[in-house]
Amino acid sequence: MTEHITLFVIFPLIFTCLFSQNSCKIESIITGDFPVGERIAIEVFTLNGKDTREHMFAPGEYTLEIVQPGYFSLKEQIVIPANQNPFLIERVLVTRQRKVSVKVHYDVPPHKNSIPCEISLQTLQTDKVIRVKKGLLLKPNIYLLTIKKEGYHTQQIKKHIWPDNRPFITDETLISRHVPLAFDIEGSVTNRLHVTVRDTTRNIPLVVKDGDKVKPGKYHLMISQKNYQQISRDIHIFPTENNFIIKEKLEPPENVASTQLSLICTDENKNVQIPHQVLVNGQHLKQQQFSEGQKLEILVKFKNYVTHKRTVFFSSANSIEIPLQKLRKYELTLRKKHQVIDGITYPYVFYTDGKKVENHHIKLEEGKGRYYYTLQINPRANILDMEAGYFHNRRYLKRFRGPWSDDKPDKIVTSKIVDHLQKIQTTNGPEASLKALKKFLKSYRSRKLLCQQNIEQFIQYVKGLKKNNAQQHQQAKAIIDKLHRLKAFNDKAK
Repeated sequence: MTEHITLFVIFPLIFTCLFSQNSCKIESIITGDFPVGERIAIEVFTLNGKDTREHMFAPGEYTLEIVQPGYFSLKEQIVIPANQNPFLIERVLVTRQRKVSVKVHYDVPPHKNSIPCEISLQTLQTDKVIRVKKGLLLKPNIYLLTIKKEGYHTQQIKKHIWPDNRPFITDETLISRHVPLAFDIEGSVTNRLHVTVRDTTRNIPLVVKDGDKVKPGKYHLMISQKNYQQISRDIHIFPTENNFIIKEKLEPPENVASTQLSLICTDENKNVQIPHQVLVNGQHLKQQQFSEGQKLEILVKFKNYVTHKRTVFFSSANSIEIPLQKLRKYELTLRKKHQVIDGITYPYVFYTDGKKVENHHIKLEEGKGRYYYTLQINPRANILDMEAGYFHNRRYLKRFRGPWSDDKPDKIVTSKIVDHLQKIQTTNGPEASLKALKKFLKSYRSRKLLCQQNIEQFIQYVKGLKKNNAQQHQQAKAIIDKLHRLKAFNDKAK
């Protein structure tokens, strides 16, 4: 009886051992036809309904099933041979077509009767052009998207259409071209005619001449000439490839001398550039009246040009010409738009050659897990610095190639650490400041970057820090000793 019982217990153990010896682990290399060769983290990967990543499998015949969004599902019979561990399954999945939709927006709305825009896609490997229409289905790939419309700059953008079950939707904005002005003003004399257009959104009067080009939009037109009545009316310039004709007739004899300030902001291509902002004596320029000889401090800000500052004495007979110096565009890709240090948020601040980049010269766009900065910088600048709190990055613009995508600091600014600790001390007291400092010195990277700086200022701050009890005195002493060791190492390295 005892022998039978023993056999009954041992038999399952022997079977389990034999099964585990013959079973094999499944390894896989699953890629797709796009992107070619890129491995896919599969959602459903089973043999006979069991997840291959969670089970072992004995030799034999199985039904393999692979399901992944954006790809055709795969179902087939496979055989796992004996004595093959691990067993490799290698497959290439085929992408499904995706519904493609392109939504077009405009910086300046077109005329309601204008011809619709022309949208097309083209793979980079072929010359075949695909017109984008409602319900278009396309295989995932890299495409060149082209959008054309009369009166707007043609837009060409590379688009990655990745495998997915959802429709591919992209929003694009067309930028309108400047429209040439053509004067047909009866009774005008070229050297005496004074024509201004006032942008209705910013209310900045700009002097224009025959043949100048202006951004489409709504303007208030003013035409004046000595010994003639002033003409004043609203105009609406739509995006077009044609001239916008200003057809007027000057009527004698009334003359009203202008007491409003007007600016000439015309680039080398005769395009009239609308300033982002104009300040006169610290106030926004609108429709103020000025007296002859009045001293004016003028600050003119542009999105794509150098800010112009100037002192003038007002004269109703003369407009003020603003020199335009084009800025150069630089692109940065960062994982964050700020640094949070000890609970304090520090947004990124940019400097060129020690001068802060103005806010209107910075464009920030949020992407998926990234932030995209576009900086407009003086082409003569040599150094670009980026700071957030006491962290600092520097790039030499002559060696700048492509988007800057590294936001790891290359320097720590000692004076900024002191400022940071003083903020903590003011808000939460000296104990919080010592705690933050202790945490800072625990970081190897922080200590390494600190070794490159003048640590003496740091030591003096800790010595001068108010301590409320013996424990804080002891903590401060330990920190000062550590800073002295860092300073000694720094001096030795020099």
